[in-house]
Amino acid sequence: MTRRRTLAVLCAAAAMLVSPVATGRAWADERSDLVEASQQKREEISQAQEALEGVNAEIRNAYLEMLDIEQKIADTLVELKDAQDALAGAQREAEAVANRLEAAHGELERINSDIADGQTRIANARDSLGVVARAQYRGDTTPSAMELLVGSSSVSDFLDSYATAEAITRTQTTSLAEVEQATARNETRAVRQADVGAQIAELKEQADRLVAERTGKEAAAQAKKDMLEGLQRSLEARTSEFQAYGASLQSQIAEAGDEREKMIARIAAIDEANRAAAEARARMAQERAANVQGGNGFIAPVVPGATIVSEFGWRIHPIYGTPRLHEGIDFAVGCGVPQQAPGDGTVAGVVYNNPGGGNYIVFDLGEAGGHHWEVRTLHLMSGTIAVSPGQKVVRGQIVGLTGMTGAATGCHVHQEVRMDGRAINPRLVL
Repeated sequence: MTRRRTLAVLCAAAAMLVSPVATGRAWADERSDLVEASQQKREEISQAQEALEGVNAEIRNAYLEMLDIEQKIADTLVELKDAQDALAGAQREAEAVANRLEAAHGELERINSDIADGQTRIANARDSLGVVARAQYRGDTTPSAMELLVGSSSVSDFLDSYATAEAITRTQTTSLAEVEQATARNETRAVRQADVGAQIAELKEQADRLVAERTGKEAAAQAKKDMLEGLQRSLEARTSEFQAYGASLQSQIAEAGDEREKMIARIAAIDEANRAAAEARARMAQERAANVQGGNGFIAPVVPGATIVSEFGWRIHPIYGTPRLHEGIDFAVGCGVPQQAPGDGTVAGVVYNNPGGGNYIVFDLGEAGGHHWEVRTLHLMSGTIAVSPGQKVVRGQIVGLTGMTGAATGCHVHQEVRMDGRAINPRLVL
């Protein structure tokens, strides 16, 4: 049953509530429709609840997945921080190595300069020694002590000349030794400096490689972090969609629940009305049994023994063609057949030429069983009504002849029974 049909059922139920009379047949049909609609609503609610459980499970799974991604992002941030710290350390190490290498190059340049100076001094000393050697070869040696003594004019002059000669010899010997030692030392330092330069070059290569590795690791960590953050945004969007869908399902469940509650309430109202009607029928039966007059029922048909051809209730009007409540029952009776007073009472009214009922009589039968009773007979033949308003009548008294005045398709008797002013099914009391 669609929602439109459900609303139609509820509207029909509301119309039945305000209708003067609701027949058992109409209530049964309405109750059947409402039970069917209620069952379908229960199925809709069950399906929506199952879908909501699935949505809630998806939301829980997405939430757990999001927590896992957040943990991975945190771990990746730690890796990124470690990579950045390692990169900074490598950069500092590379700078230190570069400074050491620069200092080593400066030191090497100074050593090379010292070695060059020493070689110059060695060359000069060797030239001086060559001169001495050549002088000795020619016999031009340094004057001996005897020669200095003989050539000196005084003791003081001898001492000065001798000291000068000794100093020259000693200076030449010392200078030569120092130059040779300095040359050897510089050569040793040059060898060591070459080794240090090679080591520093190797360290620089390692530092450059470390920087490259750290840079790659930092880029990989950042890429991983970006990927995880994108996945987290996707999960958040999906979770929002699930939550919106879940809210929609909850709204549908609440709406369907409200509609079903209304149906259940209406079903209960119908059941209560049926129960009340059953009690009323039982009570009327008791009243009818308690109000026997002349050995007959409480209210008699206006034409005793006639066959009922149309029941009380909703039907399509035979003339107007529209749904109308048939407030009485019709008996198959020919034109001119006498009609009797249905009970002891008073003529409450006589109506002529009514568009619907034609000529009809209203009988007031008074109080019985705590209710006020009226009976109407319609479509009497014109000019045959034998009673007037206010007249007392007794059960079985002739009051007129059957006709087809008003909205009738043929001669027949239409008899209505009203309890406390409300039309009821005459079968309950006849």
